[in-house]
Amino acid sequence: CHDQVAHRALGQVLVLGELFQYLGDDLLNVHGDLPFLYQLRMNSILNLKMLNPLKQLGMCVISSERRQARNKMKVLLINGSLQGENSHSLMVARNFVEGICGETEAEVKELHLGKMKIEHCTGCFCCWKVTPGQCAIKDDMEIVRKEMLESDVIILCFPLYFFGVSSKMKTLLDRLLPFKLPYNGRLATPENINIMDFRYDFSDKKLVLVSTCAHASTDIVYEPVLTQFDLAWGKGTYERVFCPQGEILMLPQMKPILNNYLGKVKTAGAELARDGRISEETVKKVNAPLIPVRAVEKMMTGFWEDYPQE
Repeated sequence: CHDQVAHRALGQVLVLGELFQYLGDDLLNVHGDLPFLYQLRMNSILNLKMLNPLKQLGMCVISSERRQARNKMKVLLINGSLQGENSHSLMVARNFVEGICGETEAEVKELHLGKMKIEHCTGCFCCWKVTPGQCAIKDDMEIVRKEMLESDVIILCFPLYFFGVSSKMKTLLDRLLPFKLPYNGRLATPENINIMDFRYDFSDKKLVLVSTCAHASTDIVYEPVLTQFDLAWGKGTYERVFCPQGEILMLPQMKPILNNYLGKVKTAGAELARDGRISEETVKKVNAPLIPVRAVEKMMTGFWEDYPQE
């Protein structure tokens, strides 16, 4: 009886070829062997209860558009700065993307959170218990979610102001809760801090954090950010490009040093595209102080007194 239900459900899927072409990327491969039709509009077409037995069949559906673009790396740059084109973090991120494009054919898309309507997570947990994988809030987060699921490389770009991600980026991260399976009470340990599993399969995706700050060094000040992503994404599963001394880098006399640094950032992007990771040597270079720390202290003396007020 169970097999009959499964095959009837599979039959419903197979006869909807034209519908699948219309829905396109609404059907995606998800975590492990748990295929899941998560779009709410599917509820009016297919009986999701009937599709539950398909978990036993290990069925995965990938959109035709994604199949056609498999040979082209899809890069998503999410900008969490409110400084627009003046964002130092965005400048560094774009140079990283330039490095990727110099190494391989890539399709690049930018999303600027400052221009999008993304509400705060309310903690209703509908994304876990009512509409698994789907947030109850209807806003531009659906665009972000879809683009993240379709991308090969996800670059989160944000400034560091007060020892954490920017406010826009924090709102986005809270709304990624649907990407996780419900918390089952697992205890975090120093050896394994992964206490929540992904709902979707992110094993073939590369996450890159790109950020600038005014601090003399990235040591210590980025520890809260790293801890958050270790917990949310998994320790050792993402890359980072943290640029210190961001404010003084924009001074005219710093241009040669800045250009040299951006060249290293492009190298990091090229390595990710070619090798699937950034080498330890390059990681050190793109996260290291650009000028001696003591020199920063001298340059910052009086810097804020002359800082533009508008």
